[in-house]
Amino acid sequence: MCRWSTGYPVFRGAGALTTALRTAVESRREAFLDGATSRFCPEGAWLRIHHEVLAAGDGVVGVRLVTRVDAAGDGTSTRTYWYDGKAGRVGTIRLLRPGSDAALGRLVERGLAGRTGIDRARLAAAFRRPATHLTDVSFTGSGGLRLHFDRGAVAVPPAGAVEVTVGAAQVTPLLSDFGRRARHQSIHAAGVPRT
Repeated sequence: MCRWSTGYPVFRGAGALTTALRTAVESRREAFLDGATSRFCPEGAWLRIHHEVLAAGDGVVGVRLVTRVDAAGDGTSTRTYWYDGKAGRVGTIRLLRPGSDAALGRLVERGLAGRTGIDRARLAAAFRRPATHLTDVSFTGSGGLRLHFDRGAVAVPPAGAVEVTVGAAQVTPLLSDFGRRARHQSIHAAGVPRT
């Protein structure tokens, strides 16, 4: 028997977000079950997907999905989903002004300077295709932009997951209108846990 536990939130009036979350959770569960079946569900194989609400209000919803697979060679991965109620669209990259990804890449590279295991080629690739690689982006309580990269995304796999924060003053010029609203809600929305 393969063990799994998954869940995602549903927000009234945010159908595109619900669809994105449901699709992500169901596809990850199906992939796990397909893989586990081919391995006869090795002992200890367990999929868990839970969520954290990052912001909710003023037409902004932010949700982080945390996926953990307890099995040899697997681990934890995270992804944030930002919903813009005014546009009715979902997308983390919408937090940034168009064309600002290269500037953000330089700030992130500076923030990671000196860290062990960083792979400059992988890091550069992440900012050449930000919609694909900037998958877990959130705001700190002081308004900075926190970027989380899963194991192997921008560093050699033994270095594990990598997290870097760009300060509020540096990131403000790079944020879109939606990004500014999302940041405001992340900092000030009552009752929403901040990370």
